[in-house]
Parts: sequence; structure tokens; C-alpha cells
Amino acid sequence: MSLTFNQLLLQDSTSLKALLFLSLGWIFCFLSRKNLYWFCCLSIYLALAVMANRLSWVGLVFVTITAGVTAAYFLKTEWSRPARAAVTLGLFACGLGLFAHWFPGFNNWQVAAELTKGEGIPFSLWLNFDKPFFGVLFFALSQEAARSRASWLEIFKAVGLALPAAAVVVFAQALALGWVQLAITPLPEWTWIWLWKNLFLTVIAEEALFRGLLLRELKKLLPEKWAGIAVVIAALAFGLAHGAGGLRYVLAASLAGLFYGWAYLRSGGRLEAAILTHLGLNCVHFWFFTYPQ
Repeated sequence: MSLTFNQLLLQDSTSLKALLFLSLGWIFCFLSRKNLYWFCCLSIYLALAVMANRLSWVGLVFVTITAGVTAAYFLKTEWSRPARAAVTLGLFACGLGLFAHWFPGFNNWQVAAELTKGEGIPFSLWLNFDKPFFGVLFFALSQEAARSRASWLEIFKAVGLALPAAAVVVFAQALALGWVQLAITPLPEWTWIWLWKNLFLTVIAEEALFRGLLLRELKKLLPEKWAGIAVVIAALAFGLAHGAGGLRYVLAASLAGLFYGWAYLRSGGRLEAAILTHLGLNCVHFWFFTYPQ
């Protein structure tokens, strides 16, 4: 099936513009220290999503609650321990609810129903409006976007170590279990859409929730020498969140989560390292193996 950005514009230009503004909001986190830019992008995203009937007033309620709890999470340093714990748990619940599409009021966009790559099984491609909002908002409010050359050097060092190791270990396990098969085929014309969707609408949100929030909090709770346990717990939670794909998917995702967590720690707690490792591993899957499985 053919699918291009021009075709998406013809399908629903308002919805596509909304998601592009959301993506631009994340990019502005790196380009400027002024919160006004990413805030305007997210505001335009929400307005366009409402105009496109992708977001109802019920969805706006959940968006507002998530935004409030996220802001409280990054302002809670002087609060009591019970209050900090309540806000952290509330934020994880909000993030998980958006991740799993549990909250009503969102009309996610199915742009294709029968896409195939090589010998892979046909799959549906969705552009979601709930899950990515959490990822961009969390990243923006954390105000931790890497801007210095030294920061990016640490990030790329971590990714350079974690990504090759993850590709070997994860796909050796996936091949052994029969979850994927080697399939090097010409890339479809919708590859750019897949890349954009994977980064901005999937990976950022998943890493914000499981490494940026869960792993960060587990590191604070556990002694420094037990940082590896924190990585394992976050990885298992990440794997279980993919339970709809079956046991083999849970195992592959959990194993991959170990490397995303290691990249996060190796880079000094840089979420970009986990994001790039995650995106890179997804690209290896897409380019060299049967996809989606």
C-alpha cells in the first residue's frame, strides 16, 4: 500500500498539522531555553487536535490533569515525602493511562490498515494523540535537553556502546524464539512516515515514562550500588507494558529495556541516550528483520 506525507495531508490535513506542531515542540526544547516556544507549539497542537475532532472535552480534562501533575512533579522538591510520592504515583498513572490508551476523549488516527514490509504480516499504522503528548510535555518540563557539545558527546558514547550490543543480544534472542526472521528488503515509500511516527509519537513517550520517570525514581529510592536493579525493574515494567503482543514480545521488550536503561545511566541520566538507542534498535528491526514480527 502506498502512503506518503502528501496523502496524509489529503486524508486529514488538520490532524497532521497538529502532530507536526507537537513534534516541533520537542525540537524547540533543544533550540531555545525559552519555554514560550514549546508551550506555543503544544497549545497549537491541542487547538488543532480539537478542530480535527481528535480530542474531545473529556480528553482535554485528562490532558489538563496530566499537565498539572507533570508540573507538580518537577516543582515538588520542597514537599513532604508522602506528597512527593503521591505526585510521582499520580504522574506514572497519567503516563501509563495515555500510553495504554485507557483514557476516553481521544480519537487516534488510523492512517493505514494493511501496510506490509517484505514478508512481514500486514499491520495497521496509527498516529496517536494521547501517548505522545505525555512524552513531549515531560521532556519539556524537565528542562534537561542537551545543548552543549560535551553533553552530546556523552550521549553518543553511550548510544555507540548500547545500540550495537542491544541489536546483537535482542535479535539473537528474537531469532532463537522465532519471533522475527531475517528479511533485508527494499524500504517502502512510507519509511519516512514510520521514522517520524516512531520517534515523535512513540519512542519519546515510552522513554519519558519508563526511563525518565520510573528509572529516575527507582534510582532515588535504591542505594547507588543497586542501580542495576532499578534498570531491571524499569525494563520489566516496559516489557509488561507490551503484553498485548504476546510473551515473546514481552521478553524482547524487557531485554531491550535493559540496554535503554544502561544507555540512560551511562550518559549520566540523559534521556536522549535512551531515546536514540530505542529508536536505533527499532530501525534495525524495521530494516533487517520481518516487521512487525
